[in-house]
Amino acid sequence: GGGGTPSRGLPTGWTLSADSGLGGAYARVAVYSDGVVTTFVDGSAAFFKRIVDNGVVSWVAPRGFDDVVVVNADATVTIHGSDGLIYRFDNKGALVAVETVADDLKPAGAETTFSNGGVAGAPSKTVELTDRLAATRSIHLYYQQTGLAPSGGCPTAGGFTAPPDGMLCRVDYPDGTQTRLYYQNGLLARISDPGDETTTAPGTTAAPEGRAVTDITYHPNGQIKAVMTPTANDRVAAQIAVPALDQIPAAELASDYTWNGSKVETVTLPRPGLGQTRPVTTIGYGAVNYTTGGTTTVTVTGVTGTARTVAFDSNGRTIGDAF
Repeated sequence: GGGGTPSRGLPTGWTLSADSGLGGAYARVAVYSDGVVTTFVDGSAAFFKRIVDNGVVSWVAPRGFDDVVVVNADATVTIHGSDGLIYRFDNKGALVAVETVADDLKPAGAETTFSNGGVAGAPSKTVELTDRLAATRSIHLYYQQTGLAPSGGCPTAGGFTAPPDGMLCRVDYPDGTQTRLYYQNGLLARISDPGDETTTAPGTTAAPEGRAVTDITYHPNGQIKAVMTPTANDRVAAQIAVPALDQIPAAELASDYTWNGSKVETVTLPRPGLGQTRPVTTIGYGAVNYTTGGTTTVTVTGVTGTARTVAFDSNGRTIGDAF
């Protein structure tokens, strides 16, 4: 491929598990007098040097790249990837299309469509994945974007705020179902998937009937504080509907996270039953020694001693993993 970090044309922090057929996708290009800079989603870049030989202009790929860059007469750019993909950019360097070539080894690999919604200056993102063997089978992705009306088809609900520009907010599936994503203060707060669970947890905004809902809360610094899974939310709803059930407090049905700086230190799982202990996983980060290496340990409620020890050398490479 192009030698860059693979991406799926999604916002930062998102990955796509569907087989889109993409390899090392490009995000943007910039044309200069001496060459073309291609940029990947993670910020890494490659430079294709402009040369003129007997009046013929071409762009030489850097070492390790087999892709071919062409700057067209209208200032648009086309990249012919060694992976068989063709990337097309407008005259401002924004990705507007990726043409996927049918692969004999993956005849059902999805075709990927990119778009910026027609909003000038907005980045292009994956908006559709289509089955080559059945064009009516496709997955559509929608994003929040100022300038679109309605704004990308994003769902709304009381208790939530508009997603930040460019963030994924809805996924439509071939069977007519949807995944709906809700945000609070710029952070993903709810994932509402197709399913049979119903959320009526106290202190949260109720989701429509027939939804499987995951709720996420955060510490003031933006790190995850707690996650309520569809199973936990369903349990809360069941306790409200059937008072005879053991009444486990809703807060004890979440998975709670504490942090040591930028690293997760403990994960406390939901209480399995009334009066039972909540399982806790604790991660111990050993001091980093750039001469001898170090270890990271994992302890788990109910497991005697250390449940797992990972050893690493002075370069941070794993050299041992004991359970």
